[in-house]
Amino acid sequence: MKQVQLDEALDDASTGVLQLDLSTVTASQNNRALKSIFKRSDYLGLSFLDLLAEVLDQATFQRAQQYLVLLNAVENNARLLQDINPLKNTSAKINKAPGQFVQRQFQFQFRREICKKRVSRVLVFVKPVRNSDLVAKSRNNQKQKNLKVLNNKKEQKHQKKQKKSTKSNVPVAVTRILEMDESIVEDFLEESIPALDVLLTLLRQSTGAQSKLQGRLDYICRAIHKIKGDAAILNFDEVVALLHKFEDRLEPLQGKEQLKKSDFVGFIAMIKSIITSLKKYNVILKRAGAGKGKSKSKRGNASVRQLFSRLQLYVEKISKEKKKSIRLVDEGFEQADIPIRLQKDVLSMVVQLLRNAVVHGIESRTGRKSAIKTSCGSIYLGLEKEVGSFTIFVRDDGAGLDLKKIKQVAIKSGKYTREQIDKCTADQLFNFILQSGFSTANKVDEHAGRGIGLDLVNTTVKGLGGKLTILTRYGMFTEFSMTFPC
Repeated sequence: MKQVQLDEALDDASTGVLQLDLSTVTASQNNRALKSIFKRSDYLGLSFLDLLAEVLDQATFQRAQQYLVLLNAVENNARLLQDINPLKNTSAKINKAPGQFVQRQFQFQFRREICKKRVSRVLVFVKPVRNSDLVAKSRNNQKQKNLKVLNNKKEQKHQKKQKKSTKSNVPVAVTRILEMDESIVEDFLEESIPALDVLLTLLRQSTGAQSKLQGRLDYICRAIHKIKGDAAILNFDEVVALLHKFEDRLEPLQGKEQLKKSDFVGFIAMIKSIITSLKKYNVILKRAGAGKGKSKSKRGNASVRQLFSRLQLYVEKISKEKKKSIRLVDEGFEQADIPIRLQKDVLSMVVQLLRNAVVHGIESRTGRKSAIKTSCGSIYLGLEKEVGSFTIFVRDDGAGLDLKKIKQVAIKSGKYTREQIDKCTADQLFNFILQSGFSTANKVDEHAGRGIGLDLVNTTVKGLGGKLTILTRYGMFTEFSMTFPC
């Protein structure tokens, strides 16, 4: 095998470079730096995985093995690959002397080069992490923690100030939203109140064939879940609590084989209570708008930008409740030019997918530590445009979909036999999570466990003429993408 000349710009003399064709080393540079970890000088023709196996623990090696497969798949997103890199900062076992080993920290960075729709080569940059770097990182982490504590104190102080200054019955959540963009709140109220009126009509007509009753129940579940998600974004906690209580009453009906009119008794009064609560907000907004002399602004990119900041707060809020550390990363969504006719529905679906990513996707801090990941998980929200269509994606760097758990839930539901499940392909199993009432959550809470969110997303996307796609790799990531015609 002929040595290929490498001419890559290096960060410093301590960085070594390996060039890979699939997993075989075809060239190297700065072998002195590489020797500090691999204890050899000649790498040509060697397997990169064999090199890693000598210095990594079994769990890290297996993740690196999976990662290399993803790296060589040309369709995989470059930014995603950077984020899920299991060797960004890893501990390696260095042979100091015969029978003596020491642990050292190293950084592995990977860069792909693509030619003619295939990965032509992969460059691996290997750099030892100095103690000073670790100290600087530790200090930076502590600085971030201190900043977060300071921000929390400011937020608590702001809340106390708001409560003291609010002499009327105006909810604090509404006063905050009024400071941002009233049109977002107005749109929510103008859509939600009529939607609840439709549910009242359906409940008053809850007679007929079993299939009709089941269809109405599914429709009611989706509608309530959608309104709850939209209300949560606006911090309408009172409304969210009422809707959650309503879902508690609906849940026993979802698994019932025979529905009858008496099953829906009491729901009309609950919906009227929710409508009354929303109308209070409506009155407050109209008075505030009249006082400011404002007219309703057009919904467009400004509202999308306003909503992105609220989505960040929403993710942070659920993360705290779930005792997780998660950041929401913008990948072009904030500047998205979503057609006006699709905005409301699309943004509602984004809320559902973000909640799903926080609750189901991103692992707990302990789980991420066991998986050798950063303690803070990442959710990417982005938009990609093509000729005649656009795609919105929500991608997390979490645990990925667990096929074993999906199989267990499917069999436990009683709808499928073990033989039927064993014959299903991975894609068929993934589609189970889109079914109404299907959930892998261990318990029901405000955010998960009813099996409605993804059913709502799938139904809505199809209704808008779009397509929902799921990409996942167990232990690494899950991505939901919604593609719509322009």
